[in-house]
Amino acid sequence: MNDRFDADLYQAIRDLVDRGELQRGSVAYRIAQQAIHEGYDSLSTEQRDTYDAAVTPALLIRAQKLETLWVD
Repeated sequence: MNDRFDADLYQAIRDLVDRGELQRGSVAYRIAQQAIHEGYDSLSTEQRDTYDAAVTPALLIRAQKLETLWVD
């Protein structure tokens, strides 16, 4: 693994794929993989737009679900 590898984001994206909320091989998935391995700052403006529109909302919903599990 390189210094930029984001293990938390890796696990979150893996969970989204496992739940069918993100398709392996999709454009959003490939962009998320780049963010995992090279950092969000490595994304082009177009890639960031896609990430922010497709990946970020799914990650936020996942975080809310996890928070609910910890509270209950």
